[in-house]
Amino acid sequence: MRDVEYVVCELFDDDGGDPTLGDIGDGSVELLDDQWRETRQFVEVQHPWVRGERPREREHLAEAVDTIIASDVEALPPAVMQQTLPEIDAYQYAHPQQRDRVRALLLEAAVAARSDADVRERLRDTMVPRIDMATDAHEEWRDRAGVDRALDMRALVTLIWSADLGLGVLAALGVDLPDVGAWSELMRRMLTSLEAPDAHPGAPTPQPTRRRRS
Repeated sequence: MRDVEYVVCELFDDDGGDPTLGDIGDGSVELLDDQWRETRQFVEVQHPWVRGERPREREHLAEAVDTIIASDVEALPPAVMQQTLPEIDAYQYAHPQQRDRVRALLLEAAVAARSDADVRERLRDTMVPRIDMATDAHEEWRDRAGVDRALDMRALVTLIWSADLGLGVLAALGVDLPDVGAWSELMRRMLTSLEAPDAHPGAPTPQPTRRRRS
């Protein structure tokens, strides 16, 4: 994950000049061939800018976030989707390769959004529908599992997404992350502890993905 920043700089370099993202935009960082190959293998997104085609606008970053969330977060095995929501949330944290890709890309997206209002708007259009969808699913789980209705499920969903961003920041700083098994079990226990003792919420109702506006 340490070389993901190189690919973002190269992707946004539309005119063949120096990288243009944030503090690296002064041209002091060069994209080396081995770093490019390593980053492409890491990201593994079937998208034009990962295949080596230069984008013309930063909007491709939002498209990449959209694509990688769909492939790494939302495309779960059918057997997993038949489990309860706490089990589904725990499953996702038990598979670090997918979560690492999402965290790395979200971190770079956040950096870009700070200095570009258009990027910020496009990324918001990507993220908000997914937060809305996850909130609906967790509200359904709350009602089925006997969770206190006073608990705000949007706040819970925001906490979960914030954990991903936080882990991405810590990894970028070189801080050792918790064992994935321990993190997954913590997520499971945190959610199931909110349920009524005799809860049998069942699997969440399938929902269509709300994709970002084009």
